[in-house]
Amino acid sequence: LKCSYVVQEQEREFLINYGNKNWLIQKEDIPTSLNNLKEVNALLAHQPWRVTPQHIDKLLRNSEWTLPSLIHAFVIMANVRATASFALSMGIVPETDFLSDVSIQQRNPDSYEQADEEQTAVVIDKLLQSNRGNLQNSQGNGGNSPNYKVKVFASVTSSIDNDPCSEQYLLESSEWSQVQEDYFNTEFSKICYQDFDTNSTEYEILHSEDFSWDTQGFPLVKRFCPSFADKLDSSFKRIRNLTYESFNDQKSINTKPFRMSIWYYVHRLFGIYHDDFDYHTINLYVHQRIKNFIKKAACFPYTIALEDVANMGVRLQPEEKAHIALLVSEAKKQAELLYALNAVSKYLALS
Repeated sequence: LKCSYVVQEQEREFLINYGNKNWLIQKEDIPTSLNNLKEVNALLAHQPWRVTPQHIDKLLRNSEWTLPSLIHAFVIMANVRATASFALSMGIVPETDFLSDVSIQQRNPDSYEQADEEQTAVVIDKLLQSNRGNLQNSQGNGGNSPNYKVKVFASVTSSIDNDPCSEQYLLESSEWSQVQEDYFNTEFSKICYQDFDTNSTEYEILHSEDFSWDTQGFPLVKRFCPSFADKLDSSFKRIRNLTYESFNDQKSINTKPFRMSIWYYVHRLFGIYHDDFDYHTINLYVHQRIKNFIKKAACFPYTIALEDVANMGVRLQPEEKAHIALLVSEAKKQAELLYALNAVSKYLALS
């Protein structure tokens, strides 16, 4: 997790609610059912497209999990990671009362915002054109052919400097306690995000027409976990639809194309293809530096530095940057759950 703020808050809440403190001290006391989640937890965090019905079957056969409790666990894990992503994206650190040996990553004090005013004006102009219905179709010569649309889908990702899966980053975990080190020092602890390969023969793109949140995912959660399904769905919609109808200092503007481009770009990073979305629009609205921030926040949040937040390429208000971080964390959470629930759905079909 590598987010000292969320780790310490969760530990505190766990103990306040009479959790067994030995679980936090000795790895031998951690229940087998939780230990059995290690592989799926690591895959959902970094490569959720690799979760299969066989993982679900193994968990249900060899431990105390039931389908409702397992789906509940998937939601908890995804939610904790979403919280950690937002905290790391916004530089939130533990209160001084909770600091002990926690080492806080040093930030560059000389960083300052370097917004491209021209690019800011371009994005605003595109949004205004879209609001008026004057934005020309951006699908290019390939038109609406499925192969061409998937080709565009494959081309919109970005790369970031340095390898966040290098030993340097993987070993920088000094804020962890010894039991956390021992618990996560397994064969699964080396699983890290890798760019989704749209041409892979090992896994496939997840098409929304085959499995989507509204049509399959939400009903499945509602079926097995009705107590919180509506709240989860409401959270996705609220963050995605939140708007002050402004972009920087431009008022009375519909930012939906910008917001949806961010949401679907996160899903693109994890191989989820929305058949009704024009992926050309991502490059129209999302500056390269925002893409870099999104990829870090979704895939390597522990690598985010002050300059990533300060320099997003276009001029944004602080609350707009916070909204981007929320969009990324919620979209990543939904991506995790889509793959987990798709595996559950396939498991039920085979049972």
